[in-house]
Amino acid sequence: MKKGVAGLALAAALLWAAEGLAEDAGGMDAGGMDGNVARAASVRMLQSELMVAALGCHGDLRATLVADYNHFVRQFSPNLIHSANTLRGHFRETYGATHRVRFDSFLTHLANLASLNSIREATYCEDRARLAKAALNLKETDLASFTIATYTKSLAELSGDTPTPRDQRLAARLAAREKGHKAFNASK
Repeated sequence: MKKGVAGLALAAALLWAAEGLAEDAGGMDAGGMDGNVARAASVRMLQSELMVAALGCHGDLRATLVADYNHFVRQFSPNLIHSANTLRGHFRETYGATHRVRFDSFLTHLANLASLNSIREATYCEDRARLAKAALNLKETDLASFTIATYTKSLAELSGDTPTPRDQRLAARLAAREKGHKAFNASK
């Protein structure tokens, strides 16, 4: 069974405190991803984990997780917006005309990974409640460092992802549609 997120969060805090993590912030990170993209992806991974927990956990923890998720979004709104913009820019630069489909697929993939974690881990809700509390105790400037340390292994796995046939079909349809729109507009 995978190590619980609470354990990962503790390990992340220890790694984050180490000098090496701060020194890596500008270059390549997590499986060859650009440092800025890796940090943005890790922030989005935490957001997805907390969102899935808020929506999927039941009982006494549900109200706490929902309140903590809402507090997280309010507290770190500038970071979340910056991360989303960084990821959109990366997908636009990397995938061109198909960037929207690829970006949406990426976000869905993160939510699906979080959902799978909720099925696999017996203490998922409790672990995510502790993770949310740890995140809420961070300063705004520390969020990206915390998340990159927490999700380094997951980021390395993500950087090796290849498009699924469905992604490729959707991307091809979107590219053809945009090409048709450009041709139509050019003929006016």
